[in-house]
Amino acid sequence: MTIAERTLSLTRTFAARPDQVYRAWLDHDTLFRSSAPANCTMVSLRTDSRVGGTWESRFLFGTGEEHITVGEYLELIPDKRIVMRQMNTSDIAPATNVPTIVTVEFEESAPGQTRMLFTMTGEISASDAEWMPIGWESRFDLLTTVVMENQT
Repeated sequence: MTIAERTLSLTRTFAARPDQVYRAWLDHDTLFRSSAPANCTMVSLRTDSRVGGTWESRFLFGTGEEHITVGEYLELIPDKRIVMRQMNTSDIAPATNVPTIVTVEFEESAPGQTRMLFTMTGEISASDAEWMPIGWESRFDLLTTVVMENQT
């Protein structure tokens, strides 16, 4: 297993205003509904959405293995940017207890649309670097659905 400093960057456009997408990243109910990747089941989520606040999410893979991620909010610029430190604490992750920095930026790309830039930087294994984009994209699919539901 090769662990190295890597950066994962993903972009998604939402048919929603930046403030709606930003809030979705901090709202407990929205996070609970959108934080487990495809084929996983969210078990619990604890959040304290403020600078210095912490969070913990637990979900189950289809195999029954539990995945636990903990984090801390480092920077919150309303409707513009979220920066957090996170790390996997479950034994199934190759880089257990190795923090990564996640930055999520929001900008209006057209009236009523938001371009979201997601960047994760840290020591990430080669195998994690292969599956992480798939997991994050499936979470963004759920986030898109929840944001759209919250508009109605």
